[in-house]
Amino acid sequence: MAQASLRFSPAQLQTKDGSLLEVERAELEVPETRPDGRRRIRLRLVRLPATGEHRCPPIVFLAGGPGDSAIFWARYPQFLRAFEALRAIADVILLDQRGCGESEPNLKLPPPTIAEGTLESEESFLRALLRQADELRPGFEEQGIDLGAYNAADSSDDLADLADALGEDRISLVGYSYGSHLSLATIRRHRDRLHRVALCGFEGPDDTLKLPSNVQLQMQRLAEIARGQLGLDDLIGLMEEVHDRLEQAPLEVDVGGERWRVGAFAVRHLASTWMGVSNRFPALPRLFVELSKGHTDTLAGAVSRLVKSYGRPATFYLTDGASGCSAPRWERILGEASACVLRNAVNFPFPDIARGWPPKDLGDGFRAPLRSDVPLLVVSGTLDGNTPPLQAREQLVGFPNGRQLMVENAAHNDMLVSADVHRALVEHFADWEPTVSRAALPEPQFEPLKVVG
Repeated sequence: MAQASLRFSPAQLQTKDGSLLEVERAELEVPETRPDGRRRIRLRLVRLPATGEHRCPPIVFLAGGPGDSAIFWARYPQFLRAFEALRAIADVILLDQRGCGESEPNLKLPPPTIAEGTLESEESFLRALLRQADELRPGFEEQGIDLGAYNAADSSDDLADLADALGEDRISLVGYSYGSHLSLATIRRHRDRLHRVALCGFEGPDDTLKLPSNVQLQMQRLAEIARGQLGLDDLIGLMEEVHDRLEQAPLEVDVGGERWRVGAFAVRHLASTWMGVSNRFPALPRLFVELSKGHTDTLAGAVSRLVKSYGRPATFYLTDGASGCSAPRWERILGEASACVLRNAVNFPFPDIARGWPPKDLGDGFRAPLRSDVPLLVVSGTLDGNTPPLQAREQLVGFPNGRQLMVENAAHNDMLVSADVHRALVEHFADWEPTVSRAALPEPQFEPLKVVG
């Protein structure tokens, strides 16, 4: 059982522009391991109290990752503007899920140690991650942390406990990226506690590991934009040429005074982390043009950021590992990979990372198709390579009260940028007649190609 009620206290949240936002803070105690509850953990949350007269059940925002902090996301204007719009009709709750952000325990990891040849191949990069897991996992276990308890099923039960602690029969959810996956798990397990749900992106019950064919479609869209903006006739062909060359001879790259050998896999994996987000993919053409001429300036900074991004919580490995992948989907992934420019780099380091961070397998019942009468709004971006629109369309057949809102030119990180999306969310949660059928952002601008010899 969760605590009987939450005690909120006034606080301030500093945003990225330096302003201070008046908020309320609280913490929720829940069992780490269900159902025995022998060990308790603390989930931290921030409430943005409703500002309007029309009051709906509280709206809980679930960040992605898995492992990201909803409280931290509120510091960014593109998310805060959406939260401010929703405050007109309801309290907005920013919940740091178990193992994430300000919640305790936080399973944060440092970036892995990179030796000279770590990025030379998939096998060498995986060895570095497994070595890190073997070094750090025992420390968590010695603290009594049940690493198997960090998964979407237990997190969905936390949301039912949150509703109890808020004194609410029902709450609403906004799930972003992995947060959409968690929202869907909550629909399956706790439909009676949910008022309405909105998903930014749609990561279905069996969508945790991505299809290489969807990544290929995204690369083809980006190649078309690059052709129109930069006159680059065949970005995908250029990428294949660079990959072939790196398979034969990895490049030596100077990263902060260290020499790293970077092979084809690392470049594919880097591109797979860029291809869905608009703050990264505009540099893709320039990166590959430079590499085709043997220049590594852009690559050096990019691989440095890639390695730092692995300073993520172990929650990422444990939660995605627990959600896993059905056997038919994994067979499809392996069958598609060889025909795609990035092969299967998008799913690295899964499923092999389970050797270092063994997850609790949630089973095929968890991954089965979902059907529900919950009122559902899915926001999809036409340039979202991580949770592509087709993924949602195929699964919305199980939601008779669901609809999809397309946002032209929105990538995975852009789905809460448009004011039209804010209006659609307000209308959805207030159960008003929808007036927004489509939204649009300007076409993303690719970085100019450097003139290199």
